[in-house]
Amino acid sequence: MIEQYKKELKEIKISMKKAEAFAKRLPLFSKTILDEKLSGEESYMSFGDTYKNMYIALHIQRGLYEHNSLRNVTNYDNGHYKEYLFCIYINTFNIYNSHEEHGLGEVKDKVDLFFYDKLNTTFYVNDDNIEKLLDALCLWRDKALKKRKIDLKADKITDLKKQLKELESND
Repeated sequence: MIEQYKKELKEIKISMKKAEAFAKRLPLFSKTILDEKLSGEESYMSFGDTYKNMYIALHIQRGLYEHNSLRNVTNYDNGHYKEYLFCIYINTFNIYNSHEEHGLGEVKDKVDLFFYDKLNTTFYVNDDNIEKLLDALCLWRDKALKKRKIDLKADKITDLKKQLKELESND
């Protein structure tokens, strides 16, 4: 076998071993990690835009975030940092057609986060807590959808009462 092939095989073997170790650390995403031979050392990766039927507009992203770099934690001012984090942006309008947050910020009290950017409804979390965050966001979404349905019903009742009042006053 030529040296070039031997070198490539050695590199592929190292890449596969790193992917296996990374997949063990993040079993939730093991299929993507193993398929793409991700080592966990990549500066950016995406794990799709859906978790348990919850749409995540800007994908489930993981990257190396560093203070004063192009990829930084937005609105974070608690000092220097350099670490791999998942970034989850929640767009309530995409989820239930409203900008009402219905307690989204309370999710930060249920999961150990690196940071929650309230202004941009964006969560930053390490590998150990990503599944807990995604599960907490699914629970939040279910409650928010129920609240949204109640709000829409109340709005419709108000509108219908207003219409009835107008109809009755036209006599």
